[in-house]
Amino acid sequence: MLGRLKSVRSAISSSSFSSSQLHFDLEALNLRNLRSTSEPQRIMRFVCALSIVTMVALGQDHIMMESRIEQVKATILRELGMSRPPNISQMNIPIAQLRAQFQPIFEKEYANAFAQGLETFYSIAKQNWISDYSSDVAVFDVSDDVLSRQIENVELSFNLNINTADALDGIIIKVHQQFGNGTMKLVGVKKFSSLRSDRVTVTLEKEEIERTLVSTNRIVLRVEAIIDGDRYGLFPESEQDKSMMLAMKCSSRSRSRRAAAPVCLLEKPMAGCCRYDMIVDFDKIGWEWIIAPPRYNAFICRGDCALNGHHMHKFGHTKLVKAVTSQDSSIASFVDRVGSCCHAGEYEPLSVIYINHDGAVVASSVSSMIATRCSCS
Repeated sequence: MLGRLKSVRSAISSSSFSSSQLHFDLEALNLRNLRSTSEPQRIMRFVCALSIVTMVALGQDHIMMESRIEQVKATILRELGMSRPPNISQMNIPIAQLRAQFQPIFEKEYANAFAQGLETFYSIAKQNWISDYSSDVAVFDVSDDVLSRQIENVELSFNLNINTADALDGIIIKVHQQFGNGTMKLVGVKKFSSLRSDRVTVTLEKEEIERTLVSTNRIVLRVEAIIDGDRYGLFPESEQDKSMMLAMKCSSRSRSRRAAAPVCLLEKPMAGCCRYDMIVDFDKIGWEWIIAPPRYNAFICRGDCALNGHHMHKFGHTKLVKAVTSQDSSIASFVDRVGSCCHAGEYEPLSVIYINHDGAVVASSVSSMIATRCSCS
């Protein structure tokens, strides 16, 4: 085990981290005295130390990606009962032909194996009474039923009580989400050449709505209609005005409030712990023996837990660290200096069709393949 730790330490020292980021005191961690402790103590102390070292090491994006891919590969081999990948180069198997044959079967029988029914939840806009926001906005309180589910689609509907019969350039509806600091983000746009009804429906960016619901159950929207260059603000003018409605279509696949990780964008990363897309292409990693799917989104958790760690669920790993640090003040001090790391806390399975060591084509469900929730520990 000491050899493995030295390998990790060597890999870290060769990266571009600053010396202040990589100051590890092995004497303080008592790792040099591992052989003098009992086996359970050695295992627990080593796991704790190795986890802490890894937390710091995964600060670089490419190392995080490589680590996630290695995790995926190890999970597949473990779940399929293999110690190593099959050597299909010696089997003379027509991979392209097999994929053409089995891909339609996979899409029909397996790809939607975990799909579940959808439910729609409605929220009626209220007049704004919150001092952090201007008065010409619509406020929607989102129920806990929505917060415990995965959002699939968000639509805003309202009555456009404006005479548009003489509009020459059509009508443009813009919906901005407004935040407590006064900033706004465009989450929906719809253009009409003419209106057949006063009732208007605009589809909103569900990722932005879901990202907001990680930390609050309130959505604040500023809606405006642009008609021939004139702008009209649309919002509830009284408590009796129930015409503006937010409809959220959700799958019954549950997600824990605040612990669920929305999908953040790599080009616009959040500073805090968040879930990002990460496509694993089996051909590119040299695993052509996976027939279907040829690639999938494994997702990856990254970010600074200090910024939103209070929203993250504490999993069993946290209890392990606490158990070790409670027995060793030097390790506790080290953990306090390093802090917690952002990692996947919950996963979903993935169905795969693959070639086994005997050259047979097999379908199986592999657990812990899709990161669905992030955690800090």
